[in-house]
Amino acid sequence: MKKNIAVIMGGFSSEYEISLKSGAMVVEVLTSDKYKVFPIHIFKNKWVYVSGDNEI
Repeated sequence: MKKNIAVIMGGFSSEYEISLKSGAMVVEVLTSDKYKVFPIHIFKNKWVYVSGDNEI
């Protein structure tokens, strides 16, 4: 059984771009047979789950 993990990245600070890059690396490392990873991007006006090239 895979564990569900949400990786939260982005935000409202000047570190936004760095957070996206760091989060993407975490998603890449966690993607395996053990985990179902949900990348979540925080924008100024919304939180978005990103599935491949699609935002949900």
